[in-house]
Amino acid sequence: MSALINSRVAVLPLLKPIRSVLSLIALLGCLSCVAAADEDGAFCSAKGYLAYELRPVSAYGVPEHVLHVVRFDAESGIYEVGKVKLNSFQVHGFICGSDGIEIAGWGKGFERYMIAVPPPSTKVSGSSVPPEQILQVLEHHNDPAAKFDPAKDTVEPHWLWHEPLGSHPLEATGGDHHYFLVIRGSDKSAKAEIRHRRTATLIEKNESDLTLHTLVLYQHVGSETID
Repeated sequence: MSALINSRVAVLPLLKPIRSVLSLIALLGCLSCVAAADEDGAFCSAKGYLAYELRPVSAYGVPEHVLHVVRFDAESGIYEVGKVKLNSFQVHGFICGSDGIEIAGWGKGFERYMIAVPPPSTKVSGSSVPPEQILQVLEHHNDPAAKFDPAKDTVEPHWLWHEPLGSHPLEATGGDHHYFLVIRGSDKSAKAEIRHRRTATLIEKNESDLTLHTLVLYQHVGSETID
């Protein structure tokens, strides 16, 4: 029998196909594919951008549930497009499309947001990256009467804290630069617990495999106690 105790360190950026309603229910017994209560770090990606969410589930200084969108292209490198505040809920569905995002789950009832993703921006004079924006909420559905039903099937989102270790290529919009979501971490045993560490970093490389930019998105520290 095991119990998970999690904490987070969120690292702020150092650089400044919409689908129909999701089936959003988890098979709660599968730790490898299901979010535990009060988890954050869900993410999705589409051509040229990655979106991820942070929640105030631990003492790492994130005051609200926020969705972040980061773009990557050869002209501007890696930059945060913008962010938007959400009602607090546990994410159980997260889909990135060509020009929009659908994110949904349960908090005080069922929550679903449709959010527009702006097209690639250009730099302004005196800045190394395009200006950050407030993302537009196209649609918000809230149903306080909806009940979480673990008997239904779902396609759970990917999680920055649980993605396999290694370098995961991302689809770019063109050019000869390459972009990767790199997950690093360790699992160390100490007495009656296992200490888990994960870091998620977005990396840009040129055609010579030289790293040009890095952006730390997320860090996770968790302790698993074994009875």
